[in-house]
Amino acid sequence: MKTFEYSIDSKYSVEKHEDSKHFKYLENGKFMPESTEYLYKYLAWNERTIASLFGNYLWLTNPVHFNDPFDCNKNMIFNYDFNEKEKFEKRNYFKDVGILSLTENKFCPLMWAHYTGNYNGIVLKFKADSFNKIETKNQFEQIKLRKVIYPELFKQFPLGFKFSKELMLFIKTKNWNYEKEWRLITKLKEPYNRYLRFDPESLEEIYIGHNLFENLESRSIAILTQIRDTYYPETKLTRIFPDSEVFGQIVFRDWDKELNASETKQ
Repeated sequence: MKTFEYSIDSKYSVEKHEDSKHFKYLENGKFMPESTEYLYKYLAWNERTIASLFGNYLWLTNPVHFNDPFDCNKNMIFNYDFNEKEKFEKRNYFKDVGILSLTENKFCPLMWAHYTGNYNGIVLKFKADSFNKIETKNQFEQIKLRKVIYPELFKQFPLGFKFSKELMLFIKTKNWNYEKEWRLITKLKEPYNRYLRFDPESLEEIYIGHNLFENLESRSIAILTQIRDTYYPETKLTRIFPDSEVFGQIVFRDWDKELNASETKQ
């Protein structure tokens, strides 16, 4: 039996049932999924990305470092009770919150441009259910995978609801809905420990932006190939580039097959 219902807007709502300890979020009257088949992480190619691949970890970001200052902003809650310290902090600063931003969209031209440095980076393809199997007892007080909500008409909500501070961390204005974002939201036991270890077998594929081949020295691809061969032997490498004949179309090409063909010719 439904014991509570709150309308976020005409599209999204929150419910609680007597047989559940948690609030459920609905989109167009249907419960929002708590996982999906695959999730993707866009990354620029730099020393931090190389280090994360060597160490099979991803970084849990403090929302204060997000590119949208209104993201996770405490002013979403119109009667937020700021303590003395919070009054002098940025409104999206959270000492003990770490968020991993992911997407269900493996090819979004805007995201390839913004987050990989104009196709100078990579996109990691993960089995999404692996994020629901992460061990929590040593590093996290809480951890939850959430699909981001993009209301048609954004309105502030009150502090009085138990879900308010949770909702604040995965609701964004509809300007960002092209990102089709999912978030792994964590409450950290130690604020400095923001390294999220992932199972190497959960990394199914790595997409390589075409400019990583064209703009940088070939050693970048050699490094990536060596990392894959050493730490992720079952992970597929795929390079992407714009089709030379069809406008707006992207070509996905198996890098391993190209390497093998090249070695055969030699």
